[in-house]
Amino acid sequence: MSDRPVTIYDVATVAGVSVFRVRRFLDNPGKLSRTVRRKIGDAMLGLDFHPETTLSDRVNLSYRHIAVITPYSTAYSFRERIRGVSEALPSEEYEVVNYIVETQAQLDHLLTRLAFPGVADGIILMSLPISDEAIGLLKTNGVPLVSVERAFPGTSGISLDNVEGGRLAARYLLKRGFRKPAYMGDAGNPEYAEGAAPLRLKGFGEILDEAGVPLTDERTVFHELGPDYIPEALARLMKSHDPPDCLFFASDLEAIVALKTARDLDLEVPGELAILGFDNIELSDFLGLSTVDQFLEKSGRDAAELLVGQLNGRIKKPETIHYELQIKERWTT
Repeated sequence: MSDRPVTIYDVATVAGVSVFRVRRFLDNPGKLSRTVRRKIGDAMLGLDFHPETTLSDRVNLSYRHIAVITPYSTAYSFRERIRGVSEALPSEEYEVVNYIVETQAQLDHLLTRLAFPGVADGIILMSLPISDEAIGLLKTNGVPLVSVERAFPGTSGISLDNVEGGRLAARYLLKRGFRKPAYMGDAGNPEYAEGAAPLRLKGFGEILDEAGVPLTDERTVFHELGPDYIPEALARLMKSHDPPDCLFFASDLEAIVALKTARDLDLEVPGELAILGFDNIELSDFLGLSTVDQFLEKSGRDAAELLVGQLNGRIKKPETIHYELQIKERWTT
């Protein structure tokens, strides 16, 4: 076997794509289809290709490539966090590429590929787990990682306590005088993602139990992922023999759909049913939705600043920023 370095021409041959596409993969992978990215990534892994050995094959770009990895393409919370990341990273210096993963295998493969020197300058991981092996590989190759929503040992991150968020919601609703609470969240989270809805329910139920206010099984509703299931679930809940007087949702998007459904059902909000969301997306302010604020844009900006600090050498050791969640009171409660 030849001792010559593996080049992008070898990668192109094995992957069955053009050299141009391999160059695009190295410089701007987000503009290639998922199928092409997977072919090229598999070829690089199989050939043990290291981009830094063929830097002359690449355009010498002055900006840095930042990979943002998320589990869902439609979740408003991720959109606002990514907006915060983009606002904190000047476009003339950084290119931000969002990768949406759909399986654990895809996540593992992507992290392995991004760990190649020269593929990504830094990674922001949102609401996703990461193995110790992947963390070790990134560290070995000098690719800094910042996680959002939880922190991992040996890495920087933005952390928040979803269980405490549920507790905060329960204390607030009890203080407002509600005594027949209900909870609604999605149950369709992929196994590889960090599902927040069960954690928020846990904290919510803890405080209600302490106060002697039962959260019955009838008033605890988990629906399939996405807002389409909300209208039917809410109508069924409100037509029960003992309907709730307040409803805490695991996300603002669910709560917003519930607001429209309540109007369709001629329910008075907050007179007959108070509604509390979780996220504080931008639309919630316009609609007057009370919610638990988890500082979405700010978390994106802070994550980007932590990453830049590592890239510039200002941050030498892992740092964690912990957020204390807050209630944003508006007219729905």
